[in-house]
Amino acid sequence: MKFLLKACLPIFALVGVLLLCVNIYGEFQSLTPNGVLAVDLRFPQDKTLTFEESLDAIVRENGESEEAYVRRLNGVVAKSLAHIHWNEYEDIDTYYQRVPVWENFILYFMSIVTDMPEYKKYHFGNYKRSLERGIGICGDASMVMNQILEKEGIESQIVSFPGHVILEARLSNGDKILSDADFGVIMPFSVEELNKAPNLAMDYYKSVGFSDREIGGLVRSYALDSEKWNGVKHFITKKYYFEYLAYFLKWALPVALLFFAWMIYRSEWYEVKQD
Repeated sequence: MKFLLKACLPIFALVGVLLLCVNIYGEFQSLTPNGVLAVDLRFPQDKTLTFEESLDAIVRENGESEEAYVRRLNGVVAKSLAHIHWNEYEDIDTYYQRVPVWENFILYFMSIVTDMPEYKKYHFGNYKRSLERGIGICGDASMVMNQILEKEGIESQIVSFPGHVILEARLSNGDKILSDADFGVIMPFSVEELNKAPNLAMDYYKSVGFSDREIGGLVRSYALDSEKWNGVKHFITKKYYFEYLAYFLKWALPVALLFFAWMIYRSEWYEVKQD
């Protein structure tokens, strides 16, 4: 037992210091990949706002109505996330699809020690991290919208169709608005109305410049059954709570290792040889 504790002391101390250094280094790094603003990844003018500009723009203005805010926020999120072809990039580190080790070493190592694809190409549950990274697809945009609207007391549900995810906002006057922040489109009707008459969506997507080919795939999806989710915690329950835990443990774990090393050093089992 004494030998084991003596052997663990330098290991605990070294790993604890190393992880703390990685975390501190990460505090000075940006999750925004280099070049995202300069590259048209999929849609014309896909991302035109920096992270700092996005944070300023998502703030609700004084006297701004719920409907006006939902419409404006939809446009802000559309300009804040570049829609990359998520599954086509073999280098998962180019746009930080894999969470960098300096951002969260736990999520990084999950991509190495497990075969779960969601950790190799990670979708953040936290909207600020999504906005800072500045890339995403329909689910990311809808999760960002949901969390920001929730903070403003505006009810919304994430709606998943086969192949696409949008958001339904419920205004206090009883009206419903559909937000497809991935495409930058707002539709002034409910999910049920869209599902019954999916062609209703065509004019709204055409008005912002999308082709018949792109719209056709969406219309076909909107004709299929959908599922509603009561917020991000419901939509990605396990990942949401694991992400929260991982960001707590990224600091708690190295501190605990250093504390254990100190306890071993101070314990009666650790004997210092004297000449």
